[in-house]
Amino acid sequence: MPAHDPPDPPDSVESLSGRLLAGQGHRVRLLGRATVVLALENAVREVLAHRLGVEDPDLAEEAVIETREAFFRHLAGRGRPARSLTEAGLEEILAEARRRLERSRDEARERLAELERQLDEQRRRIAGEEESRRRDLDRALDPERSDLAAELRRRFRAAGLEEPRHQRLLAELTGLVFAELRAASQQVAELERARHEEELARAERRIARLAASLETAERNLRRLSEARSLDPGLASIYREVQGLADEDDLADLKREMLVKIFEANLRLRQRRRPDDE
Repeated sequence: MPAHDPPDPPDSVESLSGRLLAGQGHRVRLLGRATVVLALENAVREVLAHRLGVEDPDLAEEAVIETREAFFRHLAGRGRPARSLTEAGLEEILAEARRRLERSRDEARERLAELERQLDEQRRRIAGEEESRRRDLDRALDPERSDLAAELRRRFRAAGLEEPRHQRLLAELTGLVFAELRAASQQVAELERARHEEELARAERRIARLAASLETAERNLRRLSEARSLDPGLASIYREVQGLADEDDLADLKREMLVKIFEANLRLRQRRRPDDE
């Protein structure tokens, strides 16, 4: 009489697969090591970006590399258990993220204060330049005080043009010359004013961008402070993997299956003989 295999334990991968099949009505392919590693890497990126607010791509990639290396060390039979390695690694990543964000925040604060000081100086300098230019123009365009008007009068006298009709001609000529000068001066003043406004606008945009960066750093630090500890167990690593949304009726079962697959892979690896490597 042929021997029958013992029934699968209720928490085994096979049992979970059957339960998942019953819930979804289609086949489920067990995950190989490469697929598990990919899921692990994606999970680390998801957790860092969406749960912990870590936006530094270099830091995220370091976290992925460290987690993957810890995973392979465990598969090779070295290091601490995967649960401890994973949580310790992510906790260290959290601490490093906090340190980086604090440095970024402090640097942003210092730079913001410096830019605001420079903007105040720039405004005072521009105001002083415009006031000086206005005084110079007022003098230059005043027929009674202008050097140009005085030179016109001198030349009329030198030419003997001092009769009333000559004086009327001088006044008319002076008016035309100074009208043109005023128009040209206004154009120059408008161009200078536009240039100054653009300088101030650029400085204000830099300050606004830096203030936004500072606000982001402060917000991320608050989120990190609220994340007092990582969720225990391997299931926390997969909690936000794409396809395991909390609103999915089978989300808990899927998470449990992923963890069991991961643990089954570890057990299979540990039972392999050294010459099977």
